[in-house]
Amino acid sequence: MLSYFPAPYPDELLYSLLARYHRHTCSVSSKGTLEDLFGSRNVRATVDLPGHLGALSRHLPPDKDLTAERLASEFTLFPYYVAFQPPMVVADVLAALTHGRADGIHLRLGIATTTVSAATALRYCPACHADALTRWGERYWRRAHQLPGVLVCPDHGVPLTDSSVVPSLGHQHEFVAADHRNCGSESVPPVWANDHKSRAILLDIAQRSAALLNGRRWGMNPVDLTARYRHALIDRRFASASGRVDQRHLHDAFAAVFAPACSALPELEGTTWLTSIVRKHRHAFHPLHHILFGLLLDRSDPAPKVAHLTPRRVVATTEFTNRLRDLVRQGEGLRATARALNVDPNTVRLLSNDIPNCPPGDTRNCPPVAVQAVVG
Repeated sequence: MLSYFPAPYPDELLYSLLARYHRHTCSVSSKGTLEDLFGSRNVRATVDLPGHLGALSRHLPPDKDLTAERLASEFTLFPYYVAFQPPMVVADVLAALTHGRADGIHLRLGIATTTVSAATALRYCPACHADALTRWGERYWRRAHQLPGVLVCPDHGVPLTDSSVVPSLGHQHEFVAADHRNCGSESVPPVWANDHKSRAILLDIAQRSAALLNGRRWGMNPVDLTARYRHALIDRRFASASGRVDQRHLHDAFAAVFAPACSALPELEGTTWLTSIVRKHRHAFHPLHHILFGLLLDRSDPAPKVAHLTPRRVVATTEFTNRLRDLVRQGEGLRATARALNVDPNTVRLLSNDIPNCPPGDTRNCPPVAVQAVVG
């Protein structure tokens, strides 16, 4: 069991935490660090969904209270990837991360063949690094900066910068800490950096993505999710009252909403997933697709609400009651009586049931009497 382990920073990636341990202990061997942390030299330095968290937890100081589940939920991208998954998949993925190898984890999530591409290099926000240096004297890698489709910092709104650290190329068993060497190069701002509309959309995507990392309720019943989406589509007139989706209207609205950011985020151009996500969910969708769909709904105006008034209640005056009584006793038909009283036939039918059996009066020459009506 380790006698030292660094205190985590806000939104820190587990990869970063282990990299800082390697640097703080002045270890000269990456494999030696793996042995210290996991009790094995064959563990891969995975960024998004690392395995062997149970073994790691058993090697950490007890006072850190870093259980395997806490490591998965607070320091990996696990909450993001399971946010829209069925509960059984959530449990299966969590077990894979905590109790064994995480090989094929994206296949278990059903997103192994997704068109959403993950960043190859670790990314950072220059403003976040400046803050970290001021507060703690060192940089670190943040979870929110490594999420697919996230191109700006959710806190500062500035474009993220690629570091020179590419874990899949030559660093598979090495945790590399953020420092001035791998994060110090000047980068050319992207062409969309000065486009206000594009930045606004990308910031919304980044903030919604980061919010999934902090969610405490993992997973969602696909039947409930489909029903929720259908209700939202009907409410925004993308679907009929029966739930039939107007795909052309939906795709046109998507293109209009996200047009400013298409050049920045290629995932906005291919929309075959949009056709499927509004149907019964027979397979998993990437979290980014759920985020984009939710953003589309939020930026689409709902149909105006129609006020539903309660039925009008007729308040019959004494004169009205007397005339109705007389007409009924004279044997006038339903419609003739209604015309004479200037009311609806249903009103005559309703009120005639309550008329006491009194002697009729002569109403043939009386003009129609208005009926007082109020909203009940």
